[in-house]
Amino acid sequence: MTATETESSDENSISPIPRYMYLLAGCAALNSTNIGFDLGVSSGVALDLQEDLKLNEFQVGLFMGSAGFLAALGGLCSQAVTDWLGRRFTFTVSQVILILGLLVTMLSGTFILIMAGRVLVGLGVGIGFAVDPLYIAEMAPASHRGLLTSWPEIGINQ
Repeated sequence: MTATETESSDENSISPIPRYMYLLAGCAALNSTNIGFDLGVSSGVALDLQEDLKLNEFQVGLFMGSAGFLAALGGLCSQAVTDWLGRRFTFTVSQVILILGLLVTMLSGTFILIMAGRVLVGLGVGIGFAVDPLYIAEMAPASHRGLLTSWPEIGINQ
Protein backbone atom coordinates (compact mmCIF):
# COMPACT_ATOMS: atom_id res chain seq x y z
CA MET A 1 0.00 0.00 0.00
CA THR A 2 1.39 3.38 -0.94
CA ALA A 3 1.22 6.52 1.15
CA THR A 4 -1.42 7.99 -1.18
CA GLU A 5 -3.68 4.93 -0.79
CA THR A 6 -3.33 5.08 3.00
CA GLU A 7 -4.26 8.78 3.08
CA SER A 8 -7.35 8.28 0.90
CA SER A 9 -8.57 5.33 2.98
CA ASP A 10 -8.19 7.45 6.15
CA GLU A 11 -10.26 10.22 4.55
CA ASN A 12 -13.05 7.79 3.64
CA SER A 13 -13.28 6.18 7.07
CA ILE A 14 -16.00 7.61 9.27
CA SER A 15 -15.57 7.71 13.01
CA PRO A 16 -18.43 6.48 15.17
CA ILE A 17 -20.88 9.02 16.57
CA PRO A 18 -19.92 9.94 20.14
CA ARG A 19 -22.53 8.78 22.68
CA TYR A 20 -23.09 12.26 24.05
CA MET A 21 -24.15 13.36 20.54
CA TYR A 22 -26.95 10.81 20.56
CA LEU A 23 -28.16 12.34 23.82
CA LEU A 24 -27.86 15.94 22.61
CA ALA A 25 -29.49 15.26 19.25
CA GLY A 26 -32.23 13.21 20.86
CA CYS A 27 -33.09 15.91 23.38
CA ALA A 28 -33.09 18.61 20.71
CA ALA A 29 -35.21 16.45 18.39
CA LEU A 30 -37.77 15.91 21.17
CA ASN A 31 -38.62 19.58 20.82
CA SER A 32 -40.03 18.81 17.39
CA THR A 33 -42.69 16.62 18.95
CA ASN A 34 -44.14 19.65 20.77
CA ILE A 35 -46.20 20.85 17.81
CA GLY A 36 -47.72 17.41 17.27
CA PHE A 37 -48.42 17.02 20.97
CA ASP A 38 -50.05 20.43 21.11
CA LEU A 39 -52.23 19.74 18.09
CA GLY A 40 -53.31 16.38 19.48
CA VAL A 41 -54.19 17.74 22.91
CA SER A 42 -55.92 20.80 21.45
CA SER A 43 -58.07 18.66 19.18
CA GLY A 44 -59.27 16.63 22.12
CA VAL A 45 -60.05 19.67 24.23
CA ALA A 46 -61.67 21.95 21.63
CA LEU A 47 -65.21 20.59 21.97
CA ASP A 48 -65.04 20.64 25.77
CA LEU A 49 -63.83 24.25 25.68
CA GLN A 50 -66.62 25.19 23.32
CA GLU A 51 -69.18 23.70 25.68
CA ASP A 52 -67.69 24.95 28.97
CA LEU A 53 -66.85 28.49 27.87
CA LYS A 54 -69.72 28.85 25.39
CA LEU A 55 -67.34 29.57 22.52
CA ASN A 56 -68.61 30.14 19.00
CA GLU A 57 -67.16 28.44 15.91
CA PHE A 58 -64.85 31.37 15.15
CA GLN A 59 -63.32 31.24 18.64
CA VAL A 60 -62.77 27.49 18.41
CA GLY A 61 -61.12 27.95 15.01
CA LEU A 62 -58.94 30.72 16.41
CA PHE A 63 -57.96 28.49 19.32
CA MET A 64 -57.05 25.62 16.99
CA GLY A 65 -55.23 27.64 14.32
CA SER A 66 -53.38 30.14 16.46
CA ALA A 67 -50.56 27.87 17.63
CA GLY A 68 -49.52 26.88 14.12
CA PHE A 69 -49.67 30.45 12.84
CA LEU A 70 -47.74 31.78 15.82
CA ALA A 71 -45.20 28.96 15.51
CA ALA A 72 -44.49 30.22 11.99
CA LEU A 73 -44.09 33.74 13.38
CA GLY A 74 -41.77 32.40 16.10
CA GLY A 75 -39.70 30.65 13.46
CA LEU A 76 -39.36 33.90 11.54
CA CYS A 77 -38.23 35.69 14.71
CA SER A 78 -35.81 32.96 15.70
CA GLN A 79 -32.86 34.34 13.74
CA ALA A 80 -32.85 37.59 15.70
CA VAL A 81 -33.30 35.74 18.98
CA THR A 82 -30.50 33.25 18.30
CA ASP A 83 -28.14 36.00 17.18
CA TRP A 84 -28.86 37.82 20.42
CA LEU A 85 -28.87 34.87 22.86
CA GLY A 86 -26.90 32.12 21.11
CA ARG A 87 -28.23 28.70 20.11
CA ARG A 88 -28.13 26.90 23.44
CA PHE A 89 -29.71 29.67 25.49
CA THR A 90 -32.36 30.27 22.80
CA PHE A 91 -33.23 26.60 22.97
CA THR A 92 -33.70 26.90 26.74
CA VAL A 93 -35.69 30.14 26.48
CA SER A 94 -38.00 28.62 23.88
CA GLN A 95 -38.81 25.77 26.25
CA VAL A 96 -39.48 28.18 29.12
CA ILE A 97 -41.85 30.18 26.88
CA LEU A 98 -43.59 26.95 25.86
CA ILE A 99 -44.03 25.80 29.47
CA LEU A 100 -45.31 29.23 30.55
CA GLY A 101 -47.80 29.15 27.69
CA LEU A 102 -48.99 25.70 28.69
CA LEU A 103 -49.41 26.82 32.30
CA VAL A 104 -51.33 29.96 31.31
CA THR A 105 -53.58 27.92 29.02
CA MET A 106 -54.12 25.24 31.65
CA LEU A 107 -54.94 27.64 34.49
CA SER A 108 -57.10 30.08 32.53
CA GLY A 109 -60.86 30.31 32.75
CA THR A 110 -61.55 32.84 30.02
CA PHE A 111 -61.07 32.81 26.29
CA ILE A 112 -58.72 35.82 26.41
CA LEU A 113 -56.37 34.08 28.86
CA ILE A 114 -56.50 30.86 26.87
CA MET A 115 -55.48 32.79 23.77
CA ALA A 116 -52.66 34.52 25.68
CA GLY A 117 -51.37 31.06 26.57
CA ARG A 118 -51.70 29.93 22.96
CA VAL A 119 -49.61 32.91 21.84
CA LEU A 120 -46.82 31.82 24.19
CA VAL A 121 -47.12 28.18 23.14
CA GLY A 122 -46.94 29.06 19.46
CA LEU A 123 -43.96 31.37 19.84
CA GLY A 124 -42.11 28.88 22.04
CA VAL A 125 -42.68 26.02 19.62
CA GLY A 126 -41.72 28.11 16.59
CA ILE A 127 -38.50 29.46 18.04
CA GLY A 128 -37.44 26.05 19.36
CA PHE A 129 -38.42 24.38 16.12
CA ALA A 130 -36.11 26.64 14.13
CA VAL A 131 -33.21 26.25 16.56
CA ASP A 132 -33.23 22.43 16.78
CA PRO A 133 -31.31 21.66 13.58
CA LEU A 134 -28.93 24.58 14.13
CA TYR A 135 -28.06 23.38 17.60
CA ILE A 136 -27.51 19.81 16.43
CA ALA A 137 -25.43 20.95 13.45
CA GLU A 138 -23.15 23.01 15.68
CA MET A 139 -22.62 20.16 18.12
CA ALA A 140 -22.33 17.21 15.70
CA PRO A 141 -19.06 16.06 14.15
CA ALA A 142 -18.94 17.06 10.47
CA SER A 143 -19.06 13.46 9.28
CA HIS A 144 -22.43 12.87 11.03
CA ARG A 145 -24.12 16.24 10.67
CA GLY A 146 -26.53 15.18 7.92
CA LEU A 147 -27.74 12.14 9.82
CA LEU A 148 -28.22 13.88 13.16
CA THR A 149 -29.85 17.04 11.80
CA SER A 150 -32.56 14.88 10.24
CA TRP A 151 -33.74 13.74 13.68
CA PRO A 152 -35.99 16.78 14.28
CA GLU A 153 -37.79 15.95 11.02
CA ILE A 154 -38.39 12.45 12.32
CA GLY A 155 -39.68 13.96 15.57
CA ILE A 156 -42.26 16.00 13.66
CA ASN A 157 -43.71 12.87 12.12
CA GLN A 158 -44.05 10.91 15.33
